[in-house]
Amino acid sequence: MSGPTLTTARLSLRPCGTGDVDWLHALWTDPQVRRFLFDDAVMTRARAEELIRRSAHTFEKQGYGLWIVTRRQDGVRAGFAGLWPAKWEDGPEIVYGLLPAFFGQGLALEAAAAVLTCGFGALGLPRILAAANPPNTRSVRVLERLGMRLQRTGELDGFETLFYSLTREGFEMSPLHGGPDRAGYPGGVEQPGSSSGS
Repeated sequence: MSGPTLTTARLSLRPCGTGDVDWLHALWTDPQVRRFLFDDAVMTRARAEELIRRSAHTFEKQGYGLWIVTRRQDGVRAGFAGLWPAKWEDGPEIVYGLLPAFFGQGLALEAAAAVLTCGFGALGLPRILAAANPPNTRSVRVLERLGMRLQRTGELDGFETLFYSLTREGFEMSPLHGGPDRAGYPGGVEQPGSSSGS
């Protein structure tokens, strides 16, 4: 079962599918991406396929999963973003990653804000989690701009990790909440099977 399509001023986010296996495998094996996303672990094509299958399952059961992030102007795939069951605590964590060519353009923040808007709005989640390694300063800045609150510092999979969380009420008070008039990042949530709005 497919999840919703999300749109922002510059981006369209659609649920990943089997046709994205090779592209996601290439993204997830890029050294600059996997260094922090997968703690530099080897990402096989089989594992990429399994993650896509799990994403379809979580979309069906919980309403969220992994979205492919594309530019609305030309349909070029820039990265991925989504919500994923956290390993350290009950609840979904926000995840995202872009190809290095798209670093520094604010796209990670824009995509992540759209995912949070869907999670807190359409899905009615009370809280969303996040984690980042301290050296991953790009991701830390995104989480802070999203309004995520640092809860503690600890260890995850053998790496020092910053653990964050954000409540629905906290997001509603964030400057990124409220649609294009306030921030230009959160966009609409379209039902499965509808157009992307591009």
